[in-house]
Amino acid sequence: MIRIILCRIYSTMPFYAVRVGRHPGIYNTWPECQNEVKGFPNARYKKFNSQEEAKDFVGNTTHPSPLLAVKKTIPFKNKSESIASTLLKNTNLVSPEGCTRHEFTKRESFPTAPVVYTDGCCLNNGSARAIGGVGVYWAPFHPKNISEYLDVRKPTNQIAELRAASRALEVALEMNLSSLELRTDSVYTIKSMTEWIQRWEANGWKTSTQKDVTNKEEMLRLSALCKKINVKWVHVNGHQGVYGNEEADRLARDGALGRGL
Repeated sequence: MIRIILCRIYSTMPFYAVRVGRHPGIYNTWPECQNEVKGFPNARYKKFNSQEEAKDFVGNTTHPSPLLAVKKTIPFKNKSESIASTLLKNTNLVSPEGCTRHEFTKRESFPTAPVVYTDGCCLNNGSARAIGGVGVYWAPFHPKNISEYLDVRKPTNQIAELRAASRALEVALEMNLSSLELRTDSVYTIKSMTEWIQRWEANGWKTSTQKDVTNKEEMLRLSALCKKINVKWVHVNGHQGVYGNEEADRLARDGALGRGL
């Protein structure tokens, strides 16, 4: 849907047209426009002196915004059916950005399963004032997006990352998904599930220096969920403009600050 911001029109007022961005449309100030395109992959925008020129630029395209791109058109059955419910039913969503992948997976043009982004945060990490949050991002306006407070006695970034992945898998199972591509910027979470946990289980949950493994309970919780669904772990670079990762980070921070969904 193209959103057009209406206001009084002055002859000297510039118009910032966003053709490809978070919310394509016409904006009256550069900060508004910048907020829609900064960090958005392959954003297209331009400044015009007339509203008509701006409208032509925004409307003259047959390519939908990558944010909501899908392999095929999905018609709404009725006017009351929301974008979120339609996205939830569709399992062939195109990746909203060309994310950087890591050695944990092969490079592919499109995901082979539903995709979810997870992130955890701990503000004031390591101090007595530490507060944590969990973010799970499926798609814009998705009813299964999660923004929660991390309710543990001593929150840390690592616990938050593990809990975010667990929450994503719990929701995936509620949705009756059999496989899932989970994208996270936490190498710790990925390696815990794909490399380290087998060694720790064999060693009685002791490290190589015979110390107790940190975050054992969170890892056991996540490992148990992994046995119920086929998980493809994908690493993305954090805070590098990967849209899904940025949204998961925002949800995690809002959860920590009590502004969750």
